[in-house]
Formats: sequence, structure tokens, C-alpha cells
Amino acid sequence: MNPNINPDLAFSLGELTLKAKQWGSHYPNKILALHGWLDNAGSFNVLAPLIQAHIIAIDLAGHGQSDHRHSLRPYHLWDDVADVFSIADQLGWNSFGLLGHSRGAMISTLSAGTFPERIEHLWLIDAIWPEHKNPSEAPDFLATAIRSLRNIEHRSPSLFPTREQAITARAQASFPISKSAAEHLAERGLKVSPKGAYWCADQKLQLPSAIKLSRDHIHAFVKAVTAPITLILAEGGLMDLYPKTKEELAYYPEIHLKTMQGGHHLHMEDASKAIAELINSNLRAEELT
Repeated sequence: MNPNINPDLAFSLGELTLKAKQWGSHYPNKILALHGWLDNAGSFNVLAPLIQAHIIAIDLAGHGQSDHRHSLRPYHLWDDVADVFSIADQLGWNSFGLLGHSRGAMISTLSAGTFPERIEHLWLIDAIWPEHKNPSEAPDFLATAIRSLRNIEHRSPSLFPTREQAITARAQASFPISKSAAEHLAERGLKVSPKGAYWCADQKLQLPSAIKLSRDHIHAFVKAVTAPITLILAEGGLMDLYPKTKEELAYYPEIHLKTMQGGHHLHMEDASKAIAELINSNLRAEELT
């Protein structure tokens, strides 16, 4: 068997089973890869084989082939943080790197701030932390989340007449991607039934958060991080929608900031080689220290 291609993995986390795929198990460096919102581990199909590390990409709860959270409540990033370390413990990984895209990058930052001694490096793609909110808005956020729960309880995923139409719709979503990139997501995230094709991510993922972190919360997590942080931004990506976040990056000159051509999913497109070269150079440099 090609050592860069390995069978899928499954992790039992109490009531949940989370699935994952891995590459490069022969490499000594260890990296957990966390995908973005409504994506899945297939989003690393292009990038991961280019990186000289043992990479395990998780289908986060509610995504891809992993179980949906059973309770009727919004998904929260801190639940995913707990899952990250549960999986690392099952793997016997006392320390490892984190590679996160979008929502996965936010989870990575919170993880590295929670147990900084366990994280060797953060590679973040087109996001770094969740948008912070004023604590005075908390009652409104909770009320909105509760109302949304009532509306989503019986909602079914959108059905498409064919698999091809479902893939085309994904390619033309808010952050457009190529057809080939959408195919990678379909590998784990698209199901076909007698009624049609549908994306199987949990509908509850579309609920607004019941609780949002404040600016002080966010910066406490970032200040707690001891690992090197490499932040890769897309020229036409998500961060352009959050100018305050970009401004606040100036508070952290230690963050290695790199801007590359491409959209929000640049790691699935042409920029994948440049991203891999950057990560590999970081790994080589750290081996020498």
C-alpha cells in the first residue's frame, strides 16, 4: 500500500463516532487537520498528500461521515475543542500540530489556547478566531438561537434531482469553488436517496450560536498560545468580510502572516502547492531547533 494513502479512521467519543482520513502515516511529524463550516475531511484531499507529515483530517461532528450531535441545540466551537483532544488522546499524541481552515482554524486557535503545551504549531487558513461580540448583546443572541431551534427542528436538507446538480450547487455557493473541489467534498458529504441527492451535514449547523465570545475572551485564548502561528489569508477570502479582525492582527506581531492568491477555499485549488511548501519549510526548520 502507498504509505501516503491509508484507510479511514473512526473514533468513539461517548455518544458520537467521528470519522477521519489520514495521509503520510510514515512521517514522524503529526498534524490534526480541521475543516471549515459545512465542509468535511475531503477538503484536505489536495493539500494533505503534499505535506511531509502524518496528517489526520477529522470529519467534525455533524459533518461528512461523522455522527450528528444528538441534542437539539446549536453547535459550539468549544465542543469541537473537546473532541480534538479526545481524538489526540486516543491516538496517543501528546503533542501535535493543528492545520485548520475557516471554522476549523477558529477551533484550532481555541484549542491551542486551552492546552498550549500540547500544540507544536498552528497553521491557519483564511481565519483565526471567531468574530467577537459585545457582552451586552448576549440576551439577544440567546433569544435568537432559541427561536431558530424551533424553526429548524423539522427542517430537511435541500434535495437535488441528481448528484451532478448537487455538486454544481455547492460549487456556486457563497464562496465559490471549482467543480473538482466540490467533488472532493461530495466524497464524504453527499448522499443519494430515491428522492434525490442531498448534502448530509447536520441542519443544526446552520443555527446561530447561543453564546458568542467577547473580545476579552478571544484575546485571552490567543495570548495563551505558545506555539508558532502561521496565518495564510486568501486575497479574496473570508477575512475581507471582517475588517476588525484584520486590524486586530496588528496586536500580534509574532503571527507569521502570508497572503496568497485564491478564494476562501484556496487550499483546495492552485494555492495548495504554495501552502504545502510553506508548511514543509516550517517543519524542516523546527526539526533543526
